[in-house]
Amino acid sequence: MMSGGTEFSSHFYSLSRDTIDEIRRAIKEVLPAGQGVSANDAISALVNVAVAQCLECPAPGDPPSGLLQRTKAAIFGAHKPQLKVFEHMGAADVRPRLKMDPENAYCGSAIVLYTSNIPLDELQGPVTPRMLALVATATRKGTDSIDKGYIYAHAATIAKEPDCTMRPFAYGTGPPAHLVMTNHSRIGHYHVDFGWGTPVWANVIEETMSSLCYVLPPPPGRDGNVIHMMIPKDVQTRMQQLPFWKDKTKLIR
Repeated sequence: MMSGGTEFSSHFYSLSRDTIDEIRRAIKEVLPAGQGVSANDAISALVNVAVAQCLECPAPGDPPSGLLQRTKAAIFGAHKPQLKVFEHMGAADVRPRLKMDPENAYCGSAIVLYTSNIPLDELQGPVTPRMLALVATATRKGTDSIDKGYIYAHAATIAKEPDCTMRPFAYGTGPPAHLVMTNHSRIGHYHVDFGWGTPVWANVIEETMSSLCYVLPPPPGRDGNVIHMMIPKDVQTRMQQLPFWKDKTKLIR
């Protein structure tokens, strides 16, 4: 599959409840007393660290010598993507923040996005609880920052400039170290019955963006979550060989 000139792949992984709890405990041990870690925070830490570790970062080279070479590097280098920060975007449900009844048959986009930027070099090397805690804390701050004022500003921006706001998402032109994660684990996919029984497997449609992660509920008889990764093919290939990722997840498809 292609998106914005980038070939991407789509794979599903299972993540057990025991593994999620193990990650939460490891993160809690390095956080200040009383600071909570949700399952979503732990999953975000796992996924974002794994992706960040598998990005192909440009190797540092010798600085250009000579006035002409330095001038060319300053001009043309400014137009090249620089992998200095890892941008993680998360989607948050507006309904509980607006105290809306989840059973009120609301129809429409019920999410807003938040962004966390983490220095990429802090997500490289051996995976430690402190590294995971860095992402988990950023995720928690992002979700906690969403209030009525944030939601209003988000909606007003889209209403005023819908094309400019949504074009980067539609065409997958976000920064190279970019991942959007959205958690659908509370949606009752496996309770829907249109007359021929409940599903044995359910997942969201495969999008045209190449930097998406869906956290889905497990199929019947399983615990934990299903992680649906739609990311650049070369990143996904490296991630499947990453010992940290292989140890925590199991490839389904």
